[in-house]
Amino acid sequence: MKKNDIYEEIGNISPDLIAEADPLLPKVERKTKIMRSFSIIAACFSLLIVSSCLWLFLPYSMEIPEEIEALKGSEYYDLYLNLLLNERNNNGEPKNNYEKHIEPKIFQYYKILHKDEQQYSDYAGDVTSDLVRDSVGSSYVEVTDNQFEGLIEPDLIKRTDTHIFYLGNDDVIYCYSIDGDKSKCCGVYEGFKNRGYGYSTLNFFLTEDCKSLIVVDSTKESLRLVVIDVSDPANMTETAIIDVGDASYVSARIKSGKLIFAYRQRMLYNSEGGWWNTKPNSVNILRSGELTDTVSFGREDIVNADIMQNVELMFFLQIDIESLTVEDGIILLNGGLNHSLTITEEYIISVSPYTVSDEKIISTYPSLVLRSRTCISVLSYGEEGFDFCGSHDFDGTIVSRYAIDVDENVLRVVTTSGSTVHNSVTLENTVEDVSCDLWCYDMKKERMIASVKNFAPEDEDVRSVRFDGDTVYVCTAKMVGGVFIDPVYYFDLSDYRNIKSIDTGNIEGYSELLKPFDNGFLIGIGRTQDSRKNYSALKIEIYADKGDRVEPVCSYVKDLVSFPSSYHSYLFDPENGYIGFAIFDWTRDDDSTIYILLKFDGEKLVVEREEAFPDTRRSSSSCRSVLIDGYIYVMLNSEFRIIKLP
Repeated sequence: MKKNDIYEEIGNISPDLIAEADPLLPKVERKTKIMRSFSIIAACFSLLIVSSCLWLFLPYSMEIPEEIEALKGSEYYDLYLNLLLNERNNNGEPKNNYEKHIEPKIFQYYKILHKDEQQYSDYAGDVTSDLVRDSVGSSYVEVTDNQFEGLIEPDLIKRTDTHIFYLGNDDVIYCYSIDGDKSKCCGVYEGFKNRGYGYSTLNFFLTEDCKSLIVVDSTKESLRLVVIDVSDPANMTETAIIDVGDASYVSARIKSGKLIFAYRQRMLYNSEGGWWNTKPNSVNILRSGELTDTVSFGREDIVNADIMQNVELMFFLQIDIESLTVEDGIILLNGGLNHSLTITEEYIISVSPYTVSDEKIISTYPSLVLRSRTCISVLSYGEEGFDFCGSHDFDGTIVSRYAIDVDENVLRVVTTSGSTVHNSVTLENTVEDVSCDLWCYDMKKERMIASVKNFAPEDEDVRSVRFDGDTVYVCTAKMVGGVFIDPVYYFDLSDYRNIKSIDTGNIEGYSELLKPFDNGFLIGIGRTQDSRKNYSALKIEIYADKGDRVEPVCSYVKDLVSFPSSYHSYLFDPENGYIGFAIFDWTRDDDSTIYILLKFDGEKLVVEREEAFPDTRRSSSSCRSVLIDGYIYVMLNSEFRIIKLP
């Protein structure tokens, strides 16, 4: 039989006979078929994966603008393409389908998986749909017009490098992002809102680490410092309280991580213990609602026990901000009401006005002569705590804390003195012996080392003072023919043995605030006569310091308005010549407060911008504004405006 015939015959053999001869043969064939099927499935699956990867990770085709496409072939073409790609990436646009559809779901899954480990919870408030979530930045930026360098004063506005905190007179704390036209509200704190009569949220600090606000808050029962965690601006929460009891707030400053807090309580007489305050004299510190520490005071903490009329106790605390511990405390016993403080880098100067009286027969008339005096007490403070440096009485009154300055150990003060004579028969009052005086008192030697007495005519009194190093500017005012005239006086205190004094002339109106405006200019803010011949017109005057005199350069006058009396309410930007402030215009029919931005170009003051804030009547003092990178951010209660400068 031929070979081919054999193969043919074998091929005709019944499969059953083959299977009977070799029982394993069908399993091998079935396995081969299964493997072949798996290979086909694997190939299809691989093809699916490759297709999915191509769909997920292939970059989107980038639409190239015509102006860039026109540069094709240029050596800069690739550079422009890279810049275009970077711009798209920086804007957060997805580069492929994975970033658009898959990555957000994975991110959300792991966020939920680790929700118990998240430092801050998501904001769930309903204040505004424009809330944005962000950290408040890491760098503290001072925005308040502080009297002395190195000291931080509380205010209604504080800021970081990325955010602004603002407290309106609606007792709500707002947080805004600093992002030009895209700036938004990041969160609010309403814990002080709608508490009714007897409650007042006064001002606040921002800690240097930008994590907490320290708010000065007055309730019906007590004066408190409330610490609010603002690490997450959308979820600001109260963390601690320093409660000083039933007291009146006086002043506060921060220096090098230490908070100096001053408040007063009225002195009462106790028949058993003599002069002493019958109210509790202790400080309670609460953390997370729990009382954790109490600091008490007694007679051993009192200094300057010269009892005069209307006696009060002035408390001073030095508080470490980081640990919230009271490191030291002292009580100043002093006379008079309406205490005020000037706090310098080393000293606390307590100003306590009081009145002495004497009954005299003047021109046969029985008369009561009242003369104003001021007791100034000085305390030093620092790492070792408080130390009482003594006190001194000055004849006259001090117009504001800006009328006091310290040069090393020399206390420099500007006063107005005089006597009020009350005729007991005619019931008429007359003012006599008015004098404007400058005093230089050495606190260590406890003696007066220099003075300029009666430097202004008798019919003038001091209206505003500003110290600028060894230069002192003083505005007085006198009435001439029914019009106030505002002389400006210039003093050089570089040599106490030879104080130079210059009368720079008379200007209509009078200044209540004075401030150096850099580049040899001085700004005065005050009043002049309005159309009704009353002194309710705002007048902003620019003076030029000529070295030996001060000359008026230009002024801005707004008739029939009310305006703030605090430096903190004004935006001063001498570098760019801007002055920003809010007023209430009595001639308007609505209740709007008007924000005005002036620009001084070196020769004149011009109105750069006016913005109306509806339904904010007489809220000008609570308005705050700040200039950042060509934008002015204006805040007035719940209103927030952004002004882009030209």
